[in-house]
Amino acid sequence: MNDQGVPGARTKYWRDTTIRDSVTDGTGILNNVLYVGKMIWNKQNYRKNPATERRTHSPMTRNWVFHDRPDLRIVSDELWAKVKKLQVETRED
Repeated sequence: MNDQGVPGARTKYWRDTTIRDSVTDGTGILNNVLYVGKMIWNKQNYRKNPATERRTHSPMTRNWVFHDRPDLRIVSDELWAKVKKLQVETRED
């Protein structure tokens, strides 16, 4: 997308972490379960730092609440499984 001049969500370009980010935290485009029709609640907590006026987030404990939303699905289970398998195979430890 950088080669095509598509601006990133918050910057002028796309970073690799926008796409892959953290499998464990479920962040990044490749880990967004909304694409397979699942919504997550209670995943992160956002607060504003009064000193810097910047919003910061911290992951919540694993008390995530999942809701099935098949109407929001845009990726098949087969494609999702292939991506997850590739992530495991190419994971950097």
